[in-house]
Amino acid sequence: MKKPALLSCVPIFCALLAAGCATGNPAANAFGNWVGAMMVAEAGRPQVTVNNAGNGRQGTLEERVLREAKEQGDAINAARARVQGPPGGKQGSVTIYSNLNDNRARIHVDGFYVGNAPTRLKLSQGTHVIDVRQVGFKPFQKEIIVTGGSELNLLAELQKP
Repeated sequence: MKKPALLSCVPIFCALLAAGCATGNPAANAFGNWVGAMMVAEAGRPQVTVNNAGNGRQGTLEERVLREAKEQGDAINAARARVQGPPGGKQGSVTIYSNLNDNRARIHVDGFYVGNAPTRLKLSQGTHVIDVRQVGFKPFQKEIIVTGGSELNLLAELQKP
C-alpha cells in the first residue's frame, strides 16, 4: 500500500472554505473553527480524511461536516433559549429581515448568534440589542423593547462602508 499523498489542492480548498465561511452556512463555518487541517488521499481510495491538531478528533470529511454542523446548530438553539427567557415568561415575537435578501446576514441578540436573516425569534420581555452583520457591509445595530405578546418587524439596512 502506498503512503498517503498530500493533496496539492489544499490552497484552493482553503480559499473556497474562506468564501464558504462568509456565507453564514453552519457547515462552512464549522470548517473555519478547525485548526491545522490536513487532507490526505490514499492511492486507489478517493476519501478525504481531516485531522484536527490537538483534539484527537478525526474522520472523513462528510462525518466532520455533519458533526460540526450539528454542534453549531446546538449552540444556536442554546443561544435562542437564552434570549427567550425562562419557560412561561412573557415573550414577544421579532422578525428580522435584511435589505440584502440573500440569507447571509448574521444576527446576534444580546451578543448571542441566533441565526441568519430573515428569521423570526421569540424574545423575553425587556430591552434587547439586535446586531446584524455581513462581510463587506457596515454592521447594523438597534436596541428594541419587547413587551409580552408584541410582534415586531425589523429591517436591517446594511450599507457598504
